[in-house]
Formats: sequence, C-alpha cells, structure tokens
Amino acid sequence: MIVEAFIFEILEQLPLPLLLQTASGEIVHRNRSWQQQLGDFLPAAAVGACYPLCSCAIETEAANTGAAPSVSYNSYSHSASEGAWQFCKFPLSFLGSESREPLWAVLAADVREQQRLCRELAAKNADLLQLNRLKDEFLACISHELKSPLTAVVGLSRLLQDEKIGSLNPRQSHYAHLIYQSGQQLMALVNDLLDLTRLESGQMRLNPIPINIEQACQVACRKISDKYREKLQQNLSCSLEIAAGTGKLLADASRLQQMLVHLLDNAVKFTQPGGQFGIKVSRWHNWIAFTVWDTGIGIPEDCQHLLFQKFQQLESPLTRQFEGTGLGLVLARRLAQAHGGEISFRSQVGKGSQFTLLLPPSPPTGEVQGSGCQFLALVVASATEEIENLAGKLADLGYCAAVARTGI
Repeated sequence: MIVEAFIFEILEQLPLPLLLQTASGEIVHRNRSWQQQLGDFLPAAAVGACYPLCSCAIETEAANTGAAPSVSYNSYSHSASEGAWQFCKFPLSFLGSESREPLWAVLAADVREQQRLCRELAAKNADLLQLNRLKDEFLACISHELKSPLTAVVGLSRLLQDEKIGSLNPRQSHYAHLIYQSGQQLMALVNDLLDLTRLESGQMRLNPIPINIEQACQVACRKISDKYREKLQQNLSCSLEIAAGTGKLLADASRLQQMLVHLLDNAVKFTQPGGQFGIKVSRWHNWIAFTVWDTGIGIPEDCQHLLFQKFQQLESPLTRQFEGTGLGLVLARRLAQAHGGEISFRSQVGKGSQFTLLLPPSPPTGEVQGSGCQFLALVVASATEEIENLAGKLADLGYCAAVARTGI
C-alpha cells in the first residue's frame, strides 16, 4: 500500500490527465490534471469499451501470455472541456495484487494543436498541388505560344543564311547566322519544356521500334559535331566504341536520340580543348548500357545531388562560364525511366564524368529473365560495378538478380 500511495502521488504531479481503473471499469484514481481539465468526464476507453470514433487501435495478446500489453488509442471531441482529446489505455499489472485485479491506466492528451496543424498542412498541400498543376499548364501554354513565332524565325533566318532569296554581304550573312543559331537554341529549350511537361503529366506516349544501336549512336555524335563544330576543331576528339553482340534495341527512336544528345552535349560542354569524350555501348545482363564519358572538369561531390533537379546549375549565376538551363539531364533521366531504364553517373573533379544510360532491350513485361534460378533477390544500387559484383555473387548462390537503380 505504501508503494501504491507513492505511485499515486507521482501520478498527481503529471501534467497530462491520467485515470486508473480496474479491468471491470471501476475508477480507482483520477489525478489532479484530469480533474482540472476533464472533470467527471469518462470516455469509452475508461470503461473498457472501444469508442466508435477511434483514430488508431492496436490490439495484441494479453500481458499474461508473454506478448506485449494491449494498447488502444481513442479520439473524442469533448466540447465541455474545449478540447479534442485522444485517450491511450494500457495495463499497469505491477500495481495489481492478489486481492485486486491489475489496474489499467487511461492517459488523455489534448490534440487540438495537432489537428489544427494537420488541417493547415492539408490545405497547404492542396494549394501546392494546385500551383504545381497551374505551373505545368502555364509552361505548356507558353511553350506552344512561343513555338509558332520561333518556327518562323528559324525558318526565315535559315533562308537568309543559305541565301535562298538573294545574296548577302559578309556582315548580313553573319547576322543571319546569329539569328538562326539563337533561334535554334530557343527552340530546343521550348521543346525540352514541352517534353518535360508531357512526361510529368503522363501525356507522353512512346513509340518503340527496333533500333540499330550503332546507327543511333552515330547520328547522335553527328548532331553534336554539327552543334559544336568550332569547339571540336580545337583538338577535342570524340570516340565511339560498341561491343560485339549488342544487336538491336526496342525503344522510341527520337527519344533515344534525345537522351544520347543531352548526355553528349553535357560531356562536350564541360570538356576543355585537348580533352576527349565518347560513347561506349555494351550488353550487361541482357540490358543495354550506353556510357557517355568525358575528361572534363568533373562534378564536385557537394554538387552531385543537384544533377537531376530542374533548372539547377553547378555554377553561381553570377560567375557562370557554361551555358545551359539545367533541363538536359533531368529530361534524359525522365525519358530513361519512361523506357523502364535509369541513368547513373560517377564523377571526379579534374578527371571527368561518366554517365550510364541503362535500358532494357525491350519494354518491361514484369517477367524475370533466366529460368535456371530458384530464388529472386532485389539489388538496389546506382553504380554499374556494384551491381555486377552483387549480381555475380548472387548468381553463384543460385539467385536471380532483379535490379533497381534507385531506392524509389
């Protein structure tokens, strides 16, 4: 009895309302906080029943079976006490005795502030979703509106540059070339915005066809050579290496070109004259790996988390040396994911970067390749070398390796 009196005195000092009852519902004790905040109010939890408006309920075996004691949470709005109360009920078997059954404690907590914060967060989340939708609609609308006049600018400036409507003096020809070049850059930006908007809204449809991998890489290299003709003449070389047996790939031809061009553009942009860049294509566990590498400036470790975020640049806007909007890698990765693939990278400052576009040879069907395995293991890793090592060890143990390039 002395122990119980001592414990009751401790309970009296608790700032939270607390009530003690027997399993049959007999009220043994209410602490001071309960009397002040709830008075004589008894929730359904206090008489052993479950209140109809339960916010959460956890039911386990009884304490005397060796399992965890049962705990139940009940939510109830009690207007008289001007609070929204949540009740937690748990056993206090150590306070029981041979002459009295074990006691249960009912702990009350005012959750008005939590409910208010939840309502505010829900409202803000709805506002953010609406703003994001309006942003996507605005980008799509403005991109469409920009594309029409841009088409005229690019087309007419091309006619002037090629002197299809009359000869030009050198100065006029130079200006026509600048207009055409600037129009092409702006048109590429508008197309990227449109594609990104379609991908995020789920409106882009892929048209997979059999693609000759070598021809696709050669076309991508040719496009980059045309864009950076002057820079490539400054002792900057491109190499193309395709492993034997890569065969063909089933993918959207234009989107594959788009991904390769964006990766190559990134490689050329950050590689100084005298450096090298190129594409290596190989087959890895029935997947096709396009590795775009360069010997450029590399990416600092503290900036690598920004690579696949929209409109992010690794340089300060006030001291930028390289042009770009920060959409190329984002769009390439979204297109890779739309194909069922992924893009990973490795980079070291001063030594260059290596981006690997990993694509399935055909759209995913949900079936695991390989019929000789008895067990399936999921490998989650971004670096190709890590995946190869893990997959090899798992294969020796009789496992099939399903690969996820990211945790998401």
